[in-house]
Amino acid sequence: MAGPSRRHVLVIFLLQVTLNAFATPTLEGPANVKDCARQFTEKCGIEVGNSIFSNGFLSDDCCRDLVKLGKPCHDTFLNTSLAALHPSANKAQTVAKGEKIWTECVAIDNSDKHETKPVKECLEKFPLSAERK
Repeated sequence: MAGPSRRHVLVIFLLQVTLNAFATPTLEGPANVKDCARQFTEKCGIEVGNSIFSNGFLSDDCCRDLVKLGKPCHDTFLNTSLAALHPSANKAQTVAKGEKIWTECVAIDNSDKHETKPVKECLEKFPLSAERK
């Protein structure tokens, strides 16, 4: 698998500069971007950004990590990226896409918590008989 392209490296650099510029402690409201960035891997940051801005693939693992960060961090990343890296993007469409991705990630995270028992365990409780009457 190829490493990040020059474009991705530039995006990461610009995002980090933006994160540092906007990082101010807050008690309420938007999450502190710097604190959010510390808890999220670069790989997942790229995946989330690509899934919102470029229709890229977002893995289930990065979805779970995004949900662990929380909605305030997701919203802060989205708004910061929109303002700093994609100022010409349609804000309404981009926010809607970000909300769709958040909802999908929450569903993936919730499905992990409600997994059904393996079929083998069910078959032990309800064996299939070889003969049917």
